[in-house]
Amino acid sequence: QSPFEENVIKKMQNLAYALIPWAFATSFKDAATESLIKGGNDFAWSLDLGVVLVVLVVFLLVYIFKYGAILQQESDETL
Repeated sequence: QSPFEENVIKKMQNLAYALIPWAFATSFKDAATESLIKGGNDFAWSLDLGVVLVVLVVFLLVYIFKYGAILQQESDETL
């Protein structure tokens, strides 16, 4: 079994897409919590760079695995 199979890549891609709402949800939660603690109506929206970086790394891994699948297919065809 190869880790570069289509079903593995599809699951990784689904994970990457599922992390996008997570990034916005954590930012919204942090902004709402800070607004409630301060007791005002001031709602400052900010996006956590660490969460965005995690999402980008997962998308990068998906791209690497797709390229690995192409290389695996070419290697299988040459034998």
